[in-house]
Amino acid sequence: MPVTTQGSLVWEGEGAVFDTQLAKLNRLGANVQVIGRKEFSALEPAVGQPPERAMLFPSESAVDCSALIVLLMAAASASGARVLSGISVDGVTNMAIRSLGSRLPLVQYLPIR
Repeated sequence: MPVTTQGSLVWEGEGAVFDTQLAKLNRLGANVQVIGRKEFSALEPAVGQPPERAMLFPSESAVDCSALIVLLMAAASASGARVLSGISVDGVTNMAIRSLGSRLPLVQYLPIR
């Protein structure tokens, strides 16, 4: 799976809001580090006005959604699924934990093979 561990930055709060959020994260055992403007700018040089403080989550991971979709589509096709494009899905018909089909605008019920 196309996953990278590159960390993430959060800088939405300042002052007491920042301190409260950081304290909650620390109580939860989050892997979080506080960095200043200089460190922030080194990580994100395109941000014009870097914050005074930010939270760095160095172990956060991200999935390349485009690459994941390609992998999932290939696996589904290899398992016999039909790939339909340009059609919106209005819902999925489920029974217990198994998906039985898709509800499409022009078709009442499209069974999953």
